[in-house]
Amino acid sequence: MDCKGLETVRRDNSPLVANMINTCLQKLLINRDPDGAVTYAKQTISDLLCNKIDISQLVITKELAKTDYAAKQAHVELANKMKKRDAGTAPKLGDRVPYVIIQAGKGGHTAGTPQTRRRLAVYCLKDAYLPLRLLDKLMCLVNYMEMARVTGVSLGCLLTRGQQIKVMSQLLRKTRQKNFIIPTYHGGQGEDQFEGATVIEPKKGYYADPIATLDFSSLYPSIMMAHNLCYTTLLTPQTITKLELTPDQYSKTPCGNFFLKSSLRKGLLPEILENLLSARKQAKNDLKKETDEFKKKVLDGRQLALKISANSVYGFTGAQVGKLPCLEISSSVTAYGRTMIEQTKQEVEHKYCIANGYEHDAVVIYGDTDSVMVKFGTKELKEAMALGTRQKQFFKRFH
Repeated sequence: MDCKGLETVRRDNSPLVANMINTCLQKLLINRDPDGAVTYAKQTISDLLCNKIDISQLVITKELAKTDYAAKQAHVELANKMKKRDAGTAPKLGDRVPYVIIQAGKGGHTAGTPQTRRRLAVYCLKDAYLPLRLLDKLMCLVNYMEMARVTGVSLGCLLTRGQQIKVMSQLLRKTRQKNFIIPTYHGGQGEDQFEGATVIEPKKGYYADPIATLDFSSLYPSIMMAHNLCYTTLLTPQTITKLELTPDQYSKTPCGNFFLKSSLRKGLLPEILENLLSARKQAKNDLKKETDEFKKKVLDGRQLALKISANSVYGFTGAQVGKLPCLEISSSVTAYGRTMIEQTKQEVEHKYCIANGYEHDAVVIYGDTDSVMVKFGTKELKEAMALGTRQKQFFKRFH
């Protein structure tokens, strides 16, 4: 191709490079053959360099503008810029990749030399190969596949939709098993609000002594399971009177809502959460025993998907403009959470004090949602960890 000048335009990958990327993706993700993907890409680039190149599809730097140099010297300026910047370097993970292309003018001669065209082609190769490396490194495909398997949602919906469809899919699956019908919700104004989690005011300062962090594992899912919080167990005072329920058959939450106890009816949401958390526990146990690296990645992706799904259930009930909001559930969850955090603070400071034979008075210096940070007063890290472990065992029995 002959041209008189060059013009920088927005990027538009050529069909050849797009086809190379698709083939590399297939070899890497479907055939699990990264070496084959690299070999194919190198061969494609080699074939590219042996033929005429449509320079309107090549990647170069956007720093060169037509006003900076004569059009007939474009390839010289480009080569000098690239040589100066990239002298003695080889493409590797972490290199910067230019994201601009050049477009041929009308007539003239072919811009560039084999050396500059090769450099541009190498950048295109890097641009195609490095995302594949990142895709494999971050286990994106594995995580998405496991999330789809756990929630029953297609890959397309996982990439384009939010969290609610994942919970809704699991809820629909469970309601079908139990012969329930989910009502159609047309949406509201979303003006109602409920009180959120507790944040204990931090005691600001620099702490040279060890600070122990006490964290509730899966706090909100655990609350929903322990107190049987669900759409199918929610009661009103009128329903309690109509069904002649006794106080031992239902529970009243700290914010004044009523829910049927699991001895009479197990809620759908608690069942979903129990299945998710038990499956995650099994996946983590299998992960510890597994030796194959690929299977370890799959198991890690599975436990992560299960964790995210379990934590999304509470948010699903509290989304006021969502598919099926129920503020009675979400407000009860946060109310129980606030109560537990406050109880934790009181118990720690009451138990670990000089009056009970300890060397120092423990102080909760900060707390947020599902964890508290405790200054036991000891300067020894091992002792602080031992006290934290002891308190952890106490709360397991207490709650």
